[in-house]
Amino acid sequence: MLLAVDIGNTSTSFAVFHGTKKGAFFYCDSHKLIDQKYLKKQLQKHLSQGAISACAISSVVPKITVSFKKTIRKILGNLSYIEISSKIKTGLSFRVDNPLEVGADRIANCTAAHHLFKKDTIIVDFGTATTFDVLTKKGIYMGGLIYPGIETAFESLFHKAAKLRTIKLKKPKSLIGKNTIDHIRSGFFYGYGSVVDGIVKKIEAKTRKKFLVIATGGFSPIIKKSTTSINKVDTYLTLKGIQIIASLNL
Repeated sequence: MLLAVDIGNTSTSFAVFHGTKKGAFFYCDSHKLIDQKYLKKQLQKHLSQGAISACAISSVVPKITVSFKKTIRKILGNLSYIEISSKIKTGLSFRVDNPLEVGADRIANCTAAHHLFKKDTIIVDFGTATTFDVLTKKGIYMGGLIYPGIETAFESLFHKAAKLRTIKLKKPKSLIGKNTIDHIRSGFFYGYGSVVDGIVKKIEAKTRKKFLVIATGGFSPIIKKSTTSINKVDTYLTLKGIQIIASLNL
């Protein structure tokens, strides 16, 4: 079985795949991965002993990746191992200045979208940054955009504005809020929805194409409710892409 790992700036997701079927899933704070005892405890808690034969990693945090690779081999033994980049088999071709700059998570997202849908696709990933990736039905990665992430913007707002307090993002009662909490919720909910709709509209006008729009990342189910352009939400898209890439390379 395959252990797929998506190491992000804030959190790391783990999923076990038996073929294409996803089994156990769990996540943790990325900064905790450098603690060998913590990682060992999490793996033992969620994984069957001796069940994992291969590990595929998508990471955007090089420092954590180095430590994680050493630790995972100590804990799980001699595994088939692959780290995602534009250098390995994905089924994609890259029409950008430097393919090596494309994040592993974005490569995984595009690989999943290409193999699962084979359509002109825009993938919107609501992570530490909100990323937009443009993919043709032939698997050509055309490039994309990066916008501040929702959680990043939240933290910046509450850090800079002394009188505001942290809240949970959810759909507000109305567009025009009647109190400070609803003002913030409405701003983020409708603001990010409008960003998505606006960027998708501009991409479609620029390319003269109609795109399938897939959203992923923790905030994607919420923000979809404020958009008209998102067609599908798949919070496991990155992990599915990691599994597909592993099947092409291991």
